[in-house]
This record gives sequence, structure tokens and C-alpha cells, in this order.
Amino acid sequence: MSLKPAFLVVLKESGGEITDAHHSKLSRIFTNLNIELVENGKRALGVVSHGATTIEALQEEIGDTFGVHPYEGAEINI
Repeated sequence: MSLKPAFLVVLKESGGEITDAHHSKLSRIFTNLNIELVENGKRALGVVSHGATTIEALQEEIGDTFGVHPYEGAEINI
């Protein structure tokens, strides 16, 4: 097991929530979609990717629908 940085994934649309369909799409891209949290009243997901460890790499992988932000101080033990 090793610690990997955690990132927050949110919809870029104003007021949008991550739905089960979004979650399904994201879980095909990422591993460890096991942190669900609410950030500023919106459902968001803390994620660790399957190798990419920078925001830029994650953003490129998930496209323009979602925004990726650092989840400060969080690491996931995998």
C-alpha cells in the first residue's frame, strides 16, 4: 500500500451536482472513487487516478465537463 494524493472533482457547470451517471463515467477513468463529500453545497468526489498525480494530467483525462482541484492535505492509502 502507498499514499497517493487526493483530488477533488466537481462539475464546471454552475450549481451542477455529480450524478450517478457522472460517477459511472468517472469510475471508468479513476480508481478509488471512495470518498464522497460535499464541497460548497455540491456533491463532489475525492479521487485518485490510475497513475496521474498532477491536476493537469487528471484534467486532461476527464475533459472539460469536470474541474479538478487539489484536496489539501488529503492522501488516500491504496
